Amino acid sequence: SIAAVTGKACFAEKDPTRYVAMAAAAHEMLRAAADLAGQAREMEKSTDSLARTPHANEGHLLSKTALHEKPS
Repeated sequence: SIAAVTGKACFAEKDPTRYVAMAAAAHEMLRAAADLAGQAREMEKSTDSLARTPHANEGHLLSKTALHEKPS
């Protein structure tokens, strides 16, 4: 996991050559994960199948799928 790689780079590894490379690798892993999450969101939006959970005036969560649908 990204946390394991970052934790080892920051707290366990003492060799600068290794911990810099490990931290950079963790950063690239996080960037790739963010890109994939963004692509998935765009796919869901294009098919209008994104689960949305707006808040009601009273504070509880509502749910809806379609963008122009009234939440329930």
